[in-house]
Amino acid sequence: MTNGVCTLCSLGTYNSQSGQTSCTNCPANTFNNNTGSTSYDSCQSCATGYTANPGSSSCTIVECFWVVESWKKMGRTTSVSSTSATACCYYLGSTTQTSGIPGVTCNSIGIVTVIGWYAQSLQGSIPSSLGNLTNLQYL
Repeated sequence: MTNGVCTLCSLGTYNSQSGQTSCTNCPANTFNNNTGSTSYDSCQSCATGYTANPGSSSCTIVECFWVVESWKKMGRTTSVSSTSATACCYYLGSTTQTSGIPGVTCNSIGIVTVIGWYAQSLQGSIPSSLGNLTNLQYL
């Protein structure tokens, strides 16, 4: 409510009580892509492999989730967290391997761009879940 006039809650928020002056952010790992939401139920959970900050209107991919899950599906183990946004990345320009997943290269903002697993003795076929890596330039 602004100057006695009700205003709609913005994307990523809701307000379950009329007459309030502010809206509540949807919690982490949920999103709300509607304006004017009046219930917590408007906050939808992100799908597996995706995340959202509080107050988000959409979820973003956790690229390392898809990399780690694919690595495991092809018969390998790792201690890399699949929930960390950049734990699987080896950064371009780095002189040391910073990845628990060999052959994974990310750009400067943590987007997976290269997966070079050709010499890793992997088993099975390439998991279709790697298709979620929309910025992947080389596999």
